[in-house]
Amino acid sequence: MIRIISDVHAANHEAFGGMWKDGLNVRAAKIIDAVKRATKSLEKGDTLIIAGDLFDTRKPDPAVAWAISELLAQLMEQRVFVTILLGNHELQDSHGSGDNALRYLERTRAQILYETTYDELEGFRFLFVPFRRGNAENFIQKESDSYKDSAINFVIGHYGIAPKESPLWMREAEDYISEALLLKLFPESTVLFGHHHVRSKYSNGKLMQIGSLCPVGFGDKGPNGFGTILDITNGEVSFREDKGVRFIELINMNILEDLPAALPYGAFLRLPEPPEEKVAAKLEEGGFSWKIIPRKKTEDRAIKQASQSSVKPDSDFVVASIKEYINTMPNQKDLSKDKLNERAKALWEKAQNSA
Repeated sequence: MIRIISDVHAANHEAFGGMWKDGLNVRAAKIIDAVKRATKSLEKGDTLIIAGDLFDTRKPDPAVAWAISELLAQLMEQRVFVTILLGNHELQDSHGSGDNALRYLERTRAQILYETTYDELEGFRFLFVPFRRGNAENFIQKESDSYKDSAINFVIGHYGIAPKESPLWMREAEDYISEALLLKLFPESTVLFGHHHVRSKYSNGKLMQIGSLCPVGFGDKGPNGFGTILDITNGEVSFREDKGVRFIELINMNILEDLPAALPYGAFLRLPEPPEEKVAAKLEEGGFSWKIIPRKKTEDRAIKQASQSSVKPDSDFVVASIKEYINTMPNQKDLSKDKLNERAKALWEKAQNSA
């Protein structure tokens, strides 16, 4: 069996960090526990693939690096094969060995990939494409040319996938590759990418964003679409969710008491008011921690996010307008905060009026 996880983002994160023990704060310990659960059932002869961003930073704290390396070393001792792709969070000054966060794992004897690599696993042909700075579409086209006669079954990488209906920022981002291009380059392959944190499927499952095993903040909030543990068995892809690290923002306090049953490993919460004493005790026992955000602020944030997600043309218009302004931007000596603020306000008002 081949198991794939991605975007673990192991670190002593400051937000909701909690108490420290042996160099790890509470949040880091939860991340390590999620990796342990994801790998617990692996047996001799199985393969674990980590599709980038195992670490959240290019210089992880020593205790975090040690905890991860110990876990992987134990898997290797059990004759589980481990392959790790370089991700954008781990990258420092170059793509070479020793110049990024993955250098801390070289003692584990895991296969650490910094360059595009072809391999055969369980009778299937894999193309691994670690993250690389620069235009991802140009890079993937160049790399695919070298393997166009290899009949690749699975492409594993660390890039975003931009479907045809995606917003302008995603379609133009250097680290995203269009759905159409991936289908053109790998018509007979299944493409499984890390990097984008929410699990997503495109083109009837031929293209898939694996999603983050451990989301990193309220930009990735909600109970679903994260914690992906993906398995390839006899060429068939399936997945399940680890109900570990989650970020939940509540307006309705009535469902608060039900969360421990739904999220057995706890979660990080934003609440509009303090929970009742009995409920708070139950939450603490279940590994939950929370911050209080006044109800009006929570509702305003929800309304703002809903309006932003439902009026896509407006966001596209703002991006295009700002690019237009940048193209005609005056010389540096003529710039001022007042001019920039004035122009930004005018663009925003124009976008609002066009809704």
